[in-house]
Formats: sequence, C-alpha cells, structure tokens
Amino acid sequence: MLEDVFSNTPQLWEGYAERKARNPERYYIDAEDTSKKEAEKAWQMIRAKDASKGGRPPREKLVAVECANLVDHGWSCDELAERYGWQDPLTANKYVRQGRNLLSKSG
Repeated sequence: MLEDVFSNTPQLWEGYAERKARNPERYYIDAEDTSKKEAEKAWQMIRAKDASKGGRPPREKLVAVECANLVDHGWSCDELAERYGWQDPLTANKYVRQGRNLLSKSG
C-alpha cells in the first residue's frame, strides 16, 4: 500500500527520505516496567551494536547532560566515573563539558 502511494507521489517519498536521513533511528529503554538488571542488559546490547560500527562510539548526549546536572549538584568526576564504569575520571569531565554545552544551546 505504501509503495503505491510513494510511486504515485515521488515528492512525498523524497520528503520522507530527507526526514529519515535527518533523524536516524535511536534506541531507548523504557525503564517504567523494566528491572534494573533488564535495563543494564539492554544497555549492554545497545552499546555492543554501536561498537560494531568501528571506532570509538560517540558520547551519549543524555548521559552528558545528566553528568553536567550531577556535577552541578555536588558530584565529583570520580563519582561519575564509578557510576558509569569509566576507568578514567577525565572521561567524566569530557561528558560534563559536552553536557554543559548542550544545555547552553537549548535555552
């Protein structure tokens, strides 16, 4: 059915393709009905899929904003590193900087 619509209206397909290219699929975990163990397993699966693309995965924007917020509420980079399992607290510092940058752009 969609194929018929798109074949009869190519401009509709072009608009759809452009919007899809600008908004790539993203994974999310619905934590409302999910146990901590299930959420952690889902997170590991998502990270493993991203890692298969090669290279260092990009920093998660939501984690960056959360890190900035936590530091503003008294957390240290050492505490963030422990929370997220990072070996180096400098990683937490990079997330904090990115989170503050994102927050400053949003409003």
